[in-house]
Amino acid sequence: MTQLIQNNKTDFIESLIGQLDLKQLNDIDSVIETIKERTIFIYGAGGFGREMYNLMSKYGIKPLAFLDKAARENERLFDIPVYCADDQHIDNTIKREAVVLLSIATKTYIIQSIKKFIENCGFSNIVDSQSIRAQLVYPDDCDDKIIGPDYFLDNKDKINRIANIWSDKESLALYKSNLIAHITRDYDSYMENSRENQYFPQNIMMNKGYKRFVDCGGYVGDTLEELVRTHDDNEAIASFEPDSINYAKLSNFADKLKSRTRQIILFPCAVSNKAETLTFCEGIGSGQISSSGDSFAKCVSLDDSIMGFSPTFIKMDVEGAELNALEGAKNVIYKSRPDLAICVYHNINHLWDIPSLLDSWNIDYHFYLRSYSSCTMETVLYATCN
Repeated sequence: MTQLIQNNKTDFIESLIGQLDLKQLNDIDSVIETIKERTIFIYGAGGFGREMYNLMSKYGIKPLAFLDKAARENERLFDIPVYCADDQHIDNTIKREAVVLLSIATKTYIIQSIKKFIENCGFSNIVDSQSIRAQLVYPDDCDDKIIGPDYFLDNKDKINRIANIWSDKESLALYKSNLIAHITRDYDSYMENSRENQYFPQNIMMNKGYKRFVDCGGYVGDTLEELVRTHDDNEAIASFEPDSINYAKLSNFADKLKSRTRQIILFPCAVSNKAETLTFCEGIGSGQISSSGDSFAKCVSLDDSIMGFSPTFIKMDVEGAELNALEGAKNVIYKSRPDLAICVYHNINHLWDIPSLLDSWNIDYHFYLRSYSSCTMETVLYATCN
């Protein structure tokens, strides 16, 4: 693998922290404090917008209205109105003083164009909701909810080693950018590094390809839709989705793919390191395994569920369960050497723990990092071997 930091004796993380201004670190409470006395609008009445409404409610904040381009006349959501951003019913003084939480998960350059549209409608204060969501990203290897530089120094051996595994400068730069954002808890200056379609990079040579595709976190079929749109040589698809509402939509979409793919297997399950039943929180968008969940989900490992499938590509976006899911796929990965696309943004330590796990298996993977949204969201680790 290409080593981009030639001097292994250099303490990468100590040097990085030494360059940062750490006088004031953000957290979710300090962010909420800056907006709680303001009039709040939420731009986007989809899953992300509803997620932000629920978060605001937890802090005793009731938004005045949703804003959405597709708003219908007299539409209401959570018992508050849904307006178009240029609706004449909204007083101009309120527009100038209010805070708009821009709650659409997409690429930064698209966010910027939406922000410009909202400003042209008369609103002055616009916050990317991803910067609030990012404040809720913590490590899963400690219980502290306020993470400072000491946490990163405690993990410096892992962080420094992973700084040397990236196969291109773009990946190293993004690794550094993610670390800076998480150390400072300041996500406003973070920029993603790819305008390509997530999971289908064109500037990384994925050596095995997409013919036999495993989709862990199938959601409603959005990744499969992009797969069949861009690749017409699909032999087999296996998709896992534990959320019952999402699974029904995934199943309906997969039914439309039968003529374009020889084999489609759907599992109404989560992926983990073993077969078990865990508490599950069905979300407005994506659900997740959670001790506070109000329902249950069957979990299976890839090693026990796709024997003989011989995947060429495995994608994982499983809301923070990626480490367990990979441990449960070790035999499949050893045997088939598939290309991998693993999300590493749900927990801070996954940024180094996931590539560290894969690298420890000595499969001769080449590692790349790409990001597809603002504020460290949608950061994906790619791994491919000859």
